[in-house]
Amino acid sequence: MFPIRLMLPILTILMVFFAEPAMGAGKLFVEVRSTSVRKEPKHWAPAVAQVSYGEALEEISTSSGWALIKLGNGTQGYVHLSALTPRTILLSGAKAPAVEADASSIVLAGKGFNKDIEKQYFGRENSLNYSAVDSMEQRVVASSELYKFLTEGKLSLEGVS
Repeated sequence: MFPIRLMLPILTILMVFFAEPAMGAGKLFVEVRSTSVRKEPKHWAPAVAQVSYGEALEEISTSSGWALIKLGNGTQGYVHLSALTPRTILLSGAKAPAVEADASSIVLAGKGFNKDIEKQYFGRENSLNYSAVDSMEQRVVASSELYKFLTEGKLSLEGVS
């Protein structure tokens, strides 16, 4: 007869061994206003889709700061982990008060920041050019242009993902 005291460690090892492929897989949520799902795990790789704040993504795996994800329509691609969180993001609820908010307000609120706090900062630091920050947030650089800038400028791509 097999000793009972040996069964627990053996069962634990078997559970860890067979559960490993499922570990790390699950849901990730977009925690930035929007971000690109890329063909490769590189910032300049072509985008295959766009995802928005609060959107749930199926995590396939993670490596070197990137998550390989799957969208609801079956599209797969890479999203940088800095744009994702494992915490559930709820945009609305049955008991939530009815208010109108634009996407930027939702993102600010999700990070504990709002227009009133922004005004307080502006009042204290009115020498800062906040309109320049707003302008920079609106700029979009195509990944092909980013890649062209890196290669034509002979910038090293080593270690850059």
